[in-house]
Amino acid sequence: MFSLQIGAATLPLPLIAIAEKLGNQANGSLLSETTVFYLAGILGRVIQDGSMSMLARDDVRQAVLFLLDELVEHGSSSAYKLRDDFVTPPS
Repeated sequence: MFSLQIGAATLPLPLIAIAEKLGNQANGSLLSETTVFYLAGILGRVIQDGSMSMLARDDVRQAVLFLLDELVEHGSSSAYKLRDDFVTPPS
């Protein structure tokens, strides 16, 4: 996946387009096992290493939450943990 290596500098804004594309598909039909793996890795980077100011943007935040939900529905345990980290406010 482009966003995992070369395109990492463009993150997290492309996640909005990815979420829109997935939202327009029936039952997340674009999500193969490989796609789920790579997308979970990308989201992990964004959430754990990403700019919190960028993640504070409502459109980016909604896209990340949507993508995490889709990955969890496809059985990704890493996305489940990432979602928990993402929605839990820092103490």
